Amino acid sequence: MASEAFKHPNGSLYCELMEQLKWRVDAVQKTMHLAKARRHYLPDGLAFEFCLLQLRYCCENIALGLVAIHTDVSKGKLRQQWNAELILKTFEQLKPEYFPKSIKSERQANGTFLHVEVRGGLTKDELVKAYSRMGDLLHSGNFNQLKAAQRQRVADFEMINSFISKLIVLLNDHTYLLDDGETMIRVLMQNVEDGRVWINVLKRGSSPLPSM
Repeated sequence: MASEAFKHPNGSLYCELMEQLKWRVDAVQKTMHLAKARRHYLPDGLAFEFCLLQLRYCCENIALGLVAIHTDVSKGKLRQQWNAELILKTFEQLKPEYFPKSIKSERQANGTFLHVEVRGGLTKDELVKAYSRMGDLLHSGNFNQLKAAQRQRVADFEMINSFISKLIVLLNDHTYLLDDGETMIRVLMQNVEDGRVWINVLKRGSSPLPSM
């Protein structure tokens, strides 16, 4: 068992942020299912706006999770910021290798497990672009834009579905390598035992800590 000193100080907070994200993704998926089946009480436009709002929150959950995990640089203004785009841009300057990496575990012939990077997950550039685009779509705009939107605006649920698919690939099983080069944070979004978020702090040459 690794030392208690190896526990991440914000591990529980990070898990809570990811639990909230899971709830929002589930709400969006249920909303899209009902809208496509013509069983939702809201018109498509309003259901679409609900989905956009929840996914904007998801982006902010990820950004705040970065602040929670990277305690070596997340001080001062970063802890006062809520805008996901600004948080990611700040991290780009302070610590380029800050974004989560999606992995899968492959069992080797000797019984050990190898962490293999998974492709196709949401990238940091895609997150920033989507966050900005969703914010634009949530504004009513001026009078002329509002009149035009009545004829032209459509509920692009395919855009929502594409974003969620990449988000799930990114976060399903993801890691962070901290600056000391000796510590890796591993996060599973669905623990086998109870379905909750599971986080381990791994130290080189030591056993993992229990889940948080």
